[in-house]
Amino acid sequence: MPEEHSLTHISFQEFQLASRLLVFAPNDQVYFLCDEASYTEDGPDDCVPNSSDRLVVSNNKSEFTFSLKRRLHGHLPHTNYRWALARYSKLKITKEEDILNAFAGVVKRIGVGSCYEGLPLAYFNHALFWKGGTLERRKCFPSWTWAGWSGLQLYCSEEIDYLHMYGDAKRYPNDGHREWVHKASEMELIQLCLKHATWIVYYVCDNASADAQPRWLHGGDEYGKDVDLAREAHEARFPGLPRNSLPTKLCYERSDGTAGFPSVLHFWTVSVYYEVRDHPPREQPVMGGGDGNMIDSEGNIVGKCEYDAGVNSEEVEAALSCREFIIISEEGDLSYERRESASYVPSQRYRVLMIEWNGHVAERIGSGYLQREGVFKSCRRPMKWKEIVLA
Repeated sequence: MPEEHSLTHISFQEFQLASRLLVFAPNDQVYFLCDEASYTEDGPDDCVPNSSDRLVVSNNKSEFTFSLKRRLHGHLPHTNYRWALARYSKLKITKEEDILNAFAGVVKRIGVGSCYEGLPLAYFNHALFWKGGTLERRKCFPSWTWAGWSGLQLYCSEEIDYLHMYGDAKRYPNDGHREWVHKASEMELIQLCLKHATWIVYYVCDNASADAQPRWLHGGDEYGKDVDLAREAHEARFPGLPRNSLPTKLCYERSDGTAGFPSVLHFWTVSVYYEVRDHPPREQPVMGGGDGNMIDSEGNIVGKCEYDAGVNSEEVEAALSCREFIIISEEGDLSYERRESASYVPSQRYRVLMIEWNGHVAERIGSGYLQREGVFKSCRRPMKWKEIVLA
């Protein structure tokens, strides 16, 4: 069995989906793997393995856990999806157009439900927020999905990390709510976190031509039972802005006049501009990690962002150039107030995508967080309710 980094996309899927495996490891041991455990050929007589019987390969520098197999079904679909994507995305692939097909079996076993371009529809807004190191663009897939980029990719999931959420007395002082969080399934926690967190209705256009008609993909019903709540929340977030969501007829063309964009997302949301600086003034605090800080019209740091493909030297020097950001959702939380309240509970931060336009179509170039008050201090122009065609 080769080391993890030498697996191919296809062999990764075969490895994970096989019910039983024999592994001939570099430490001259043979291991039996199934969905429940791993055993060595010279394990204990009572057949009850301990920590020393794990599938481990040792060398002079470190101890490398060789077991790549994981139980993918169960009550942790999002955690398993994150785990699988982190390992799958860093593997080499011969035909880039096979990137989703070679992952489809693992996704089905995980149980996250229906996906579109590799992103689970059950939490589509959250699924848009993957990140990586310096990624390279994969042009045969859209920029808004991880499949459109090659390189190691991870999800920004700190607020719904199942393993660290329950039992936190400081975060959840209400005993009953803390018990509920402890017993809730991962998908229940995700749905609570995303409750009232977004306003976007997504449409998709699968055919890369000017005649393609957008169809509904995911999102709320503007005229459903929560229309009054949606109107209240929208006015609280973006006072004075319209809230139409139906797409208009647009021509999906590049700036050079050619069609050819795969699977565009078509929706309305708020657009804002901020300067992106790598090194903020010393007297201002740095808001976490990332490639840059988002500076508002008054020179204050209102968010942080990361470029998907890194920043070249020209962009570093052009510190005062503005970037366009579109607001995708509120950050959300698992608070007692959000769970019990039937009305809108605001969050203190938004999740945003950094975009760049190519003719009538935009492409994602980064992602980040924006403080709530930052939407009112956009650079270049005030916040704007804008139709987005994201390829």
